[in-house]
Parts: sequence; C-alpha cells; structure tokens
Amino acid sequence: MTKASAEIDLEEPVAINRALLQEHVELGQRVRAWTLEARVDGHWQQVFQGTTIGHKRIACFSAVIADAVRLTIDDSRACPVLESLSVFAAPPAVAIRVQEPVFLEQMSVELVADLPGCAIHYTLDGTDPDLNSLRYSGPITVRESRVLRAAAAHDGALSPLHAMMTLTCYTHDSLRPPVALSATPKPGLKVLKYGGGWQTLEQLTEREPVETGQCGGFDLSQRLRDDHTALTFEGFLQVPADGIYKFFLASDDGSRLYIGNTLVVDNDGLHGMVEKSGNVGLRAGRHPLKVEWFNAGGGMGLAVQWAGPRIDKQPIPAAALQLP
Repeated sequence: MTKASAEIDLEEPVAINRALLQEHVELGQRVRAWTLEARVDGHWQQVFQGTTIGHKRIACFSAVIADAVRLTIDDSRACPVLESLSVFAAPPAVAIRVQEPVFLEQMSVELVADLPGCAIHYTLDGTDPDLNSLRYSGPITVRESRVLRAAAAHDGALSPLHAMMTLTCYTHDSLRPPVALSATPKPGLKVLKYGGGWQTLEQLTEREPVETGQCGGFDLSQRLRDDHTALTFEGFLQVPADGIYKFFLASDDGSRLYIGNTLVVDNDGLHGMVEKSGNVGLRAGRHPLKVEWFNAGGGMGLAVQWAGPRIDKQPIPAAALQLP
C-alpha cells in the first residue's frame, strides 16, 4: 500500500494555519507526496500540498475556519507510517498595507490580520501596542511622520508578533529644492575612474581617480578593468514635477546613490546582482546626482531606475541627465 488518508474531526469550527506531521523514521522516510485539506462550511478545500515528511514537517498555510482536516498520502515508497498529525493556529500577525511608506501631505494605511476574528490594536508613536491601545476599525489617515506599530489580539490575548513601519511625510514646503544654475548644462554625466583593490565604497574617501571623462549614462564600459575597479558618475538630474521619487539601484558588487549630500540608496558591499531602493521628496528642477559603483571580481552589473509622479518604474532616461 503506497496511498492512504486520515481525517481528524475538530468537533467545532476553529481557526488553523499550521500542521505538524511526523513519520516513524525508524522504518525509513517513505512519504513522497501528500495533500492536506480542511473542511470549511461543509466543503473540503486544499490548504497545502507537500512532498517528503521525515522526522518533522511543519506546513504553513493561510488561515481557515475548519471543523475537520483530511490528510491524503498521494505517493509513498512503501506503506506510510505516521507518528503524529496535529493542526493549530500560530500567533496571529498583522500586515501593514501602504502604497509607499514615504508620502506627500497624507496617506491611507490598512491593517490586516492573518487569522480571522482578530482585533487589531495599534500605536502611532513607536510604543508597543497593548489591549488598551487604539483598536483598528478601518483605514487610518496619516498626515505627519509617524512610527506605526500594530499587533493582533485573539481570544483576549495579544499576539507577541508586532508589525512596525516608519511613515515619512513630506509637505510641499519640505520637498528638496532644486539648484539654480547660471548656464544651461549639457547632457551627460561626469565619470571618475578608479583602480586599486576594492571591498567597499567606504574606500573612496582614501582614493583619487586615475582618469576622468564624460559619458551619456551609467555606462560600465567606462571602467579601467574588470576586477578591482570602481566608477563614480556625477551630474544633475532633471526632475519633471514636485513629488516623492523612488530610486532603484541594482548592482554587482556594491553601489550607492546620492541626491545632493543625501544618501538615498545604500547597496554597498560584496554581493551578486541585488536591488535596493529609497525614497526622497523633490521639487521640479535640477538636483545634484551621484552614483558610486565598484566590482571586486567575478560578475558585474549596474542598473539605475526611478519612479515618481506619472513615472512608472523605468531606467533614468539620458535626457534627464546633465553634466555638472
């Protein structure tokens, strides 16, 4: 026999989102495929599908209110032998849903618990919530910078899992102003080229460029060599409208992006192609821009993108880049 099934009657509808399974491993690890179903409102629905079980397997799935569960062994090397099957609800967690944590003037925040029937308590001053904290009843309107913390309560007990998010508010008056230039800048970027050994961009403070030049964008062909090399691109970014801008920086190895003297994206370090992002509030006009990049060895890459008012995520166009 290589297939089998078992049902557990939970006696009454209860919330579940975890299952614990154990094989009798003294007889070997036999199970190769299995399915877990829950009976919700009289109908069976699949909540998890797995492969091996072994000594212990914890299955995590979206919470359901069920009065029974059914385990089906779909494939086994020999007669399946389980030591235990149990289901339970893990402490509920809260998801904080926002369009972006950095916003202009005001924003709406939604809180969602992953376990049905939970109350959600929250604070906006960074303190830990308790059962006496504000109770969530609908979207929260935030009009200033806040630190939001939230936790779900189930059966009168507050979950130890707390959600936290820093919400940063810009007003139109607090948007970073553009710089005034006496002459019309030319398109392109200034590029500084470095040699030497590299482990981090912190080493830039002790280095002098070997060469300088100009280029039309964030062009790695400007590098002096493939390994232990670094580039700095400097210029101005033409921002088309007032608002919050998000910058995306993907690189192999490290990179950093500055607007003026403000570090907006820090993607420094030794790593493969990894993307990080950051937000900043800008007024329309020209803003000083600097992107640093290095490669210690192996593969390399650099991609600089942005998103903002009426701009979907995309590479920064050459037309928006201007020489210093």
